[in-house]
Amino acid sequence: MMRHVFIAFLMVSSSVFSHTSDDPAEAWRVDFDDLESISGVRYVFREGKPTSDGLVMSIDNGVLTFGAEFDQDSGLWDHAVLGWGEGMPSGFWQWRESPFAKVDVKEYPILEIRARRAPGLVPNFNLATVFGTQTGVIFTQLQVQLTEDWGVYKFRFSPLSSAPRPTTPKTLRGLIVRVAGERKPCGLEIDWIRVRAFTPDEQARDDVIVETLTGYSPPNWQQPFFVYGPYGSSTYATSRMGGFEGAYGAMVRAHCNYQMAPHTISYYRFQERKDQSQDQNISDFLKINQKAVASAHATGLSVNLDVRGFDADLFEHGPDFIDGAVARVAETFRNQSVILGYTVADEPVPSDIWKAIGVKQLFEKHDPTKLVVFSIADAIWAPDFDPFTTLHVLDKYPINVDG
Repeated sequence: MMRHVFIAFLMVSSSVFSHTSDDPAEAWRVDFDDLESISGVRYVFREGKPTSDGLVMSIDNGVLTFGAEFDQDSGLWDHAVLGWGEGMPSGFWQWRESPFAKVDVKEYPILEIRARRAPGLVPNFNLATVFGTQTGVIFTQLQVQLTEDWGVYKFRFSPLSSAPRPTTPKTLRGLIVRVAGERKPCGLEIDWIRVRAFTPDEQARDDVIVETLTGYSPPNWQQPFFVYGPYGSSTYATSRMGGFEGAYGAMVRAHCNYQMAPHTISYYRFQERKDQSQDQNISDFLKINQKAVASAHATGLSVNLDVRGFDADLFEHGPDFIDGAVARVAETFRNQSVILGYTVADEPVPSDIWKAIGVKQLFEKHDPTKLVVFSIADAIWAPDFDPFTTLHVLDKYPINVDG
């Protein structure tokens, strides 16, 4: 049977947590009692080949020191690897007996590692995870910046595992610890690694995600409109070309008819003003966008309102907090014919779907005549977004504006 392999790189921010007396159930754990207890594969990847030369590996009082000695002649991507279970699709060990064979990431969605940077060594470090999905195998990387202080770094394997999509991880099949030195000695110290279930607080937050994602069907928006135009216009274009009307006029003269996200006046630029109330932030957002909409009328350009930032408010305060603000925006611009719709998110990864969809639902409730969109960064995630949109917007850069 043919095995389909998808490779994706997912950068996940990490947070530092302390232990509590009410620890959740664990599916797998390694404590590094001695070198013989480590069942994982270990090697140094040097000049494109695996070797044991230069491998640094020792245990002292239950703490593993792991890394590699590299010299100035080593390659830029040389690194040390410690892995359990199945390897990366392009790795040097394949389909070994896995200690994670029965680990369902819906039941055990959290990976934790207690680690720190080895003093004096380069901590270019990530965790790589190999998952089984409905469509094959997916490989992700979980990035973290270590310090020389001990910390417990927590990762959610898949924020959608409770409401799975075609490429959502279902089972954990492999785990790889990778450190790179970029021509310098590299290393880290690890106290333990574990795969665990939710705490009660984490479960409560997950219930909100599931409620947001289940039972939602996007409206079948139909409007005969051929879209041609840029994602946004930069600050310099707006200021140097006669304000919004000058910038929009330049677009129209270049045969553009649409701008998806005028990000210089996006809501997030006002939402980030923590010294102001939400009401004042909305007022400032409406005022500047009314000028932009008037310029769009004058030039014949259709635009979206860039309402990114509501997702951050939703995440922090919940949907009730933003419902009135969304209604106020919709009421202000509902009858503006040049507004094609609302842009609620820019390149969300699958873990951000629930926030984008939560905002999308509110704008569709308060202004059902408009198109509510978000762009995605990689077409590989399209199956994850399919249930929530009738239009995929893929953010590509055909022109390198930076030269």
